[in-house]
Amino acid sequence: MAQFSGAEWENGWTAAELALDALPQQSQAALLTFGGDVRFAAFDSKPAVGQALLAAKNMKPHGRTPLFAAVEQSLRLFDTTQFGDAIFIVSDGGDNLGAVNRKALSNELIKRGIRAFAFLMYLPNEAFTPEERQGGPDVADFVKATGGSIWALGAKWPSGKENSELVTAVRNQIGTPYRLDIALQTSPAKPAKLQIITTARGVELEYPQRIETCWSALPTTNP
Repeated sequence: MAQFSGAEWENGWTAAELALDALPQQSQAALLTFGGDVRFAAFDSKPAVGQALLAAKNMKPHGRTPLFAAVEQSLRLFDTTQFGDAIFIVSDGGDNLGAVNRKALSNELIKRGIRAFAFLMYLPNEAFTPEERQGGPDVADFVKATGGSIWALGAKWPSGKENSELVTAVRNQIGTPYRLDIALQTSPAKPAKLQIITTARGVELEYPQRIETCWSALPTTNP
């Protein structure tokens, strides 16, 4: 995001504040920054992370971007995953440092029940690098694979109805996660495509694109 400055750069921090504010009050959170290197601290309370976020606003974009390496390193913070765990990415999507396998990384998030969300920052009419041009679609595919959502932000922060809709969407996705229990009559012999739909009006389901079979064993007793 080296080309971002002024109001555009501030939009990134506003997005991070929105994600933090949308978390349930007793949630634990952590702030991770990346720009040539990756820096993060252990999970802490929302107020503590909010203070860290305010202090980090003085940072300026610098160095190369290890975006997916940063996501990979953030997994170290999750000792034991819990329902509702998530990672929020605020970036223009450019990734030009590190060699992380995105598919393997998204599968690891799915396996551990961690969704990824992204606020994708755009600057119109800019001569982006090839990494930045491809970054948006790469991040979108990655986020969608884990069952998360992506929100595109332009040079100006949304206002009026558009801002209200963005805030509501973020709060609904982050603050009220849901669980889907899927029962199949038979176990597929090989990977198969499933389509999960709902009859509820105005509801769109988001769920990981890769679903693994869960096996359960009945306890045995000796006669």
